[in-house]
Amino acid sequence: MKFALIIDNISNCETLPNIFRPGETYISCRHDFADLQEKIENILGNYNDYLYIVENMRSAIETKLSVESLASNVHSLFTNKVNGVI
Repeated sequence: MKFALIIDNISNCETLPNIFRPGETYISCRHDFADLQEKIENILGNYNDYLYIVENMRSAIETKLSVESLASNVHSLFTNKVNGVI
């Protein structure tokens, strides 16, 4: 069984690495979760229509959370901190 992530829309949050893209790697719902039941029912009724989100997230995790990618992100953080960007 594959699982899709349903969270409130976090498009205004900056993450490193940025693997959270609404409608691509997760299913967004309202911040007050008022539409959560509707989202769940829609997913359960149309499960195959959401498999691309599961695959997108899996692919993003494999790519963005690789050792090389994580090392590059940490290096970038330290470089920006040292140069006063952060």
